[in-house]
Formats: sequence, structure tokens, C-alpha cells
Amino acid sequence: MDSKRVILAAVISIVFLLLWDRVVMRKYIPAIPPLETQAVEQTVREPNEATAQQAGAPEETAERELVTIETPLVTATFSNRGGAMVSYVLKATEANMTEMPVSMLEDDKGHNGAFLIDVLGRTDLSKAAFKVVPTQEKNQIHYTYERAGEFKLTKKYTIRDNEPAVYLTLEWENLSVEGAKIQAEVTSRIDIHAADGQDAHYTRSYALRGEKLLWKGPGIFSKAPFKKGIYEDGPLQWAGFGERYVTSLFVNETGPLDNFYWKQNDDDHLIMTARLPALQLGGHQVKSQELFLYYGPKSVKVLREYGADFEKIFWIGKLGFLRVGFLWMLNFFYGFLKNYGLAILALTVLIRVLMSPLMHFSYDSMRKMQAVQPQLQKMRDKYQDDPQKLNAETMEIFRKNKVNPFGGCLPMLLQFPIFIAFWQMLYESIELKGAPFFGWITDLAAPDQIATLPFSLPWFGDVVSVLPVLTTATMLVQQMLTPTTTASKSQKPMMIGMSILFGILFYKLPSGVLLYWCASNVITIVHQMIMFRDKLHLTPHQS
Repeated sequence: MDSKRVILAAVISIVFLLLWDRVVMRKYIPAIPPLETQAVEQTVREPNEATAQQAGAPEETAERELVTIETPLVTATFSNRGGAMVSYVLKATEANMTEMPVSMLEDDKGHNGAFLIDVLGRTDLSKAAFKVVPTQEKNQIHYTYERAGEFKLTKKYTIRDNEPAVYLTLEWENLSVEGAKIQAEVTSRIDIHAADGQDAHYTRSYALRGEKLLWKGPGIFSKAPFKKGIYEDGPLQWAGFGERYVTSLFVNETGPLDNFYWKQNDDDHLIMTARLPALQLGGHQVKSQELFLYYGPKSVKVLREYGADFEKIFWIGKLGFLRVGFLWMLNFFYGFLKNYGLAILALTVLIRVLMSPLMHFSYDSMRKMQAVQPQLQKMRDKYQDDPQKLNAETMEIFRKNKVNPFGGCLPMLLQFPIFIAFWQMLYESIELKGAPFFGWITDLAAPDQIATLPFSLPWFGDVVSVLPVLTTATMLVQQMLTPTTTASKSQKPMMIGMSILFGILFYKLPSGVLLYWCASNVITIVHQMIMFRDKLHLTPHQS
């Protein structure tokens, strides 16, 4: 029976590790490519079928004339071709929470861009020649396009000094004496920094319908749902896309969106298409639509300032409330410790203290279970041919010694959601990106690196990390102190082997996550050493 349990535990552990590697373990976000342009031979956009049937042929392409707006936070470039934004770069600033420029939209010679307009049933203006309208306003650029006898469109861009966002006013003028209906789709391209690799699991679409946030992302074994296309019907307050550290959120401030469509093309760019509500214009009437696109860091603090419920993107999943709570407490500790490494340690201690009653009950149950093993083995030998009698004697031993056979497992299962939520919070927190702890740990969002080898090893690479070794060592000590709950001598070596395997698999984890794990293990070891000093007194059992 014991050998079967060992085999079953090994199988469950292997399955758990495979799923854990796919669901939880993620590599550090890849380096962002240099900010240089490159030619791309792709269609401008991939709208849904209904849009394709209604859209007119694109207007003729004009020679590009570029204008750049630069603020303390962003650098954005606009083109008269389509009156579009063709590049957008977050600067390396403390407000943007990044130590290197982040290209959210890279210029691809005008084949794609952001804020491309398709007037449904009339004409596609994505390549049309817009005219620049002179303006004296700071950080603004105006474009205008006129379709004789039908309509005039003026696009007014504004980028504020203190915001990583683009504001766009679409001003529609009916050039006919008769009433007209105008409905447009706005298409924007953004760069995907984690189209491949483990960080692709953190790419998600977002759409707010009423009070409910709709979101979709890769499954356990699927990394590319956006290549198939994702569609959400309206009315939608806003919609967008997020990665591990950055997000793009599109809002029509003058009314809800009719629908929204996401499609990833072969160049690992994401095309987002928003259908705006239709406008009814009387003869020579002018109406405007106010659009807003947040292009910036995925920070709860920053997103909450817009008052549009953007922070709901952090509440996704059943553990969202725990992640947000842990993030709030992490920033609370950082407020007076001024070091995110110390904040992680402080929060780890707090969590372990709050969970100590569960842990104490769990270890006490396992310890008692280990202590009664000789009595249980004696009953097994005596009643091996009488299962009913064996079961009755076993229950009597448990009752006399106040042993709960499930007491060691249930408390640990209750802790698992807390562990996962805390792990995810640390992994996705942009606050940890570039945040140092001390010494060689200069970035809590990346693996620690104390030295570089002159050669590369399989899986480990050429980086020498200390925290994975310390974490593995603490796991081994913890396993040596943890009581075994069966008489099988193979259980302890198997658990030690699993600890070593965990250490190898998680060698490349961010140092912030390993810091939490190592500190949690140390607290557990101290708890066990204090608890196990007292000797148990068992009640003898007579059959």
C-alpha cells in the first residue's frame, strides 16, 4: 500500500510540475528590440467579415510627411498618410516605471499605424492624403481630409505632458444639405513584446461591458489565441490589450463602442479595431467624437487616476482580489522601507504569521501521524487478513491520540491559493521591474546574477545565481525536518529529490519571487524547530 502511495505521489508531483511550469513559471520579459524602423509587407488591417463587406477601397497613398510630438514621458510620430500615429515610445523615466525606452508602436514605413479611419460604406482613409492644419496649441497636431460633396474629417491629436496617453478628437462635418449617417471604425496597431516564450501567457484582451470585465488570454497549453482573432460585441465602455508590464486601453469618451476586434498578424503585431457608434448629421452639421488611448505602464496606481475602472484588469481570475490586496500591502511596506526587497520580506513575515495557526495544526497532525506509525504497522501485521478489524483498530488509535489523518493535508491545501496569488502578484508587478534589493540583486523582476561563466550549461546558461541555491537548500532542510506520515522509508528521499527538482526547474525565476520563497522556507524551518523541541506522549494501544 505504501509503495502505491509513493508512486501515486510521484505521478501527481510530475503532473503538478508540468502544469506549474506552463501556468505559473514565466521567463523574464525579453529585451525590447532596438527602436529602428523596418519594412513590413502586411495588409493594413484585418477587420471582421461585416466590416470587410462595407468598407470602400482605400484612398490613394500619399508621400509621407512626419511630425513628432515629444513630452517628458513619450515620443510620438504622426504621418499625413491616413492622418495616423506611426510610432510611440515610452521614455525611460521613473513615472513610466522603466529603465529603458519601450516601443509600443514601431514605425513600419507607413503600412500600419494607430488611429486609422474606415468610414463604413463610404471609404477607407487608412492611406488617404490628409492635410496638416496649422495650430499654435502645445503638443498638438491637426489633420484634415475632405471628400467632395460628402463629409470633412478633422483629426486633432493631443498628448499631455504628464500622461502616457493620446487624445484624439474626430470632428465630422456634413458637406451636404441633406442629412447623413456616418459610422467609422478605428484601427490601431501595437507591438507585442512577448509574442513568443513563456511571457506570452500574460498577454490578454480586455473589454468592459457595463460593470463586467471581459477578458481572454492563452490557456494552459495555448499561447496564441490572438492569431485566431477575438471579438467582443458592445456596448463596451472601453477595450484593450495587456502584457506583463504594459497595457493599451481604448476609450470613446462620447459613447460606448459598438464592438471591438483583436487580431495578431504574422509579424507579432496586434491589430485592434474599434467600431464607433453611428452619428446622424443634419445638413452642414458638425459633430465630434472624443477618443482616448492609454499607452503606458500596467500600474494600479496610474490606471486608477483615470477614473474609468481601468484598474479592473488586475482583478481578473478567481484570485484577483488576493493579488490586488497583496500588491497594496507591498506598496504599503515600501512606503516606509523604501526598498522593495525589504517590503517583500516584511509582507512574507506578515503572511506567515497570519497563516501560522494553520501551519501549526498541519505540522502537529503530521508529527502525531509519524509517531503512531509503529502502532499502525503492528495492527497491519496482526490484521492483514481482516480489513474491517484493521480499520476499526486504526480509528481507535487515531481517537486515543487525537490524530486527524487529513490534518496535515487540508491546511496546506488552504494555503495554496494564497501562495499562487502572492507568486503571481510578484511576477506581474511592474513596481519590481528594475527595483534593486542589495549587493548583486539589482533587479527583483529578473533572475539574480552574481557571476557569468565563460561557457554555457544546458538549461542554466552562463549565469551564476545565488537565490535558487539558497532556496533549494532551505527546501531540503525543511523536508528533513518535516515528519513523514507513513512507515515507508522511500517517502523522505523522494521528497528530497522533489525539492532538488524544484530548485532546478525554478533556477531562472525572478529574484523577487525566490526571495519570498526562501524567506518563507526559513520562517517555516524556525517554526518547525521550535515546535518539535517538545516530545510527544502517546497513549498505548491494546488490541
